Amino acid sequence: MQWMRDRDLLVEDTLAFVQRLAANKPAWIETPTRVEQPIAVASEQTAKPRDRIFEREEILQRVADFRANQRKFQREREEHYKSTMAEVRWPMRQVSNTHEDCVPVLRTFARVNDERPPYAVS
Repeated sequence: MQWMRDRDLLVEDTLAFVQRLAANKPAWIETPTRVEQPIAVASEQTAKPRDRIFEREEILQRVADFRANQRKFQREREEHYKSTMAEVRWPMRQVSNTHEDCVPVLRTFARVNDERPPYAVS
């Protein structure tokens, strides 16, 4: 298999390359002699109480916007449901008494809506 041979050659070349680099330059880890002290935080960078009030107001505004969007989506879903159900129920209202095969549909319609259509067969 050609790909296995190519893989083995690549591994050998990579190993030889790494060994050449290691031989030319010894690995050496430098340790710092002095540890730097952490920099003190300037008072300008800390949040002021006034800034926190603005942040709180911004958060409250975002929450209110989110809730408004959710109410809008809920209204749209309800309108879509109502229009879809009206389209589904419309053909059942158009059925006349002459169709004997529609009697089960009319009975189902009457049970679902708690009303009996005037053309329903009992």
